[in-house]
Amino acid sequence: MTLRAILLHKILRQQKNLVVKPKTCRRYSLEELVQEINQDNLHTEVDSGLNVGNEYW
Repeated sequence: MTLRAILLHKILRQQKNLVVKPKTCRRYSLEELVQEINQDNLHTEVDSGLNVGNEYW
């Protein structure tokens, strides 16, 4: 198995067998994620430095 396959699958031992199942990932909506923002997990503005290309801030 490649590393990619390991990351995308669960490997379980059931009795004397190894069982490989795809991992399931919960999909979150933007609204669900925003509802979880509070004072404890809200970070301050991040300075990304001076413009390098055609960025405009």
